[in-house]
Amino acid sequence: MRRTALILSIIVLTTVLVVIAHFLYNESVLKKSVTENKGDYVVLLHGLGRSPFSMQKIGKHLAQEGIK
Repeated sequence: MRRTALILSIIVLTTVLVVIAHFLYNESVLKKSVTENKGDYVVLLHGLGRSPFSMQKIGKHLAQEGIK
């Protein structure tokens, strides 16, 4: 019984910490994106079964050209 309570406590604590970190991170990203970024943007979308890393090379190239 004590072991189950301990495991449940760890799961709840971990979940709470992840949720707090998520909101703090998203708040800082939103503030930065709204206040510092102006102008046109390019949105890179990868296909199903791919990861964001599949667009990394073209993203770096566009960034070097000054495109956001």
